[in-house]
Amino acid sequence: MDRGHIHSDALTLEVDYSLTDRLALRMAVPYIVAKYSGPFPHQLPIDDGSYRSTFQDFTIDVRYNLSKRPVVLTPFFTTVIPSHSYEYFAHSAVGRDQREYHLGTNFGRRLDPVLPKAYLQARYSYVFVERVLGISPNRSDVEFTLGYFLTPRLSILGTG
Repeated sequence: MDRGHIHSDALTLEVDYSLTDRLALRMAVPYIVAKYSGPFPHQLPIDDGSYRSTFQDFTIDVRYNLSKRPVVLTPFFTTVIPSHSYEYFAHSAVGRDQREYHLGTNFGRRLDPVLPKAYLQARYSYVFVERVLGISPNRSDVEFTLGYFLTPRLSILGTG
């Protein structure tokens, strides 16, 4: 049975600034365009088959690099704050409309001498999420990246 289709696109405005050679600050806000088309809308008028667009959540991220060689170790704290009150119970909702606090670390290493231009990164965080109906949806997030430098300033990467 066809339950419908969700189409969404995002454009993110992001600024990443190094305050020192070890301390960095990142701020971002995505602009989301989404629509649901199908026979089972969650919430009207947002799921009426029309494209809806709005800003999602502000993200503020502070990172501090502890070590650079051979393994890069960079703890971070991230806060996610909804940019405004938006509909969150819909197929085409732009987000969850919840505050989040991420506490974690990034790990990174070049894969020399096996693959001289390749690198591996991992990121782990525990996320404290605003309670909903008395339920705490806290979670752990894990991300891996494998990259390869084509030039000193350009790399390709895969994430998972």
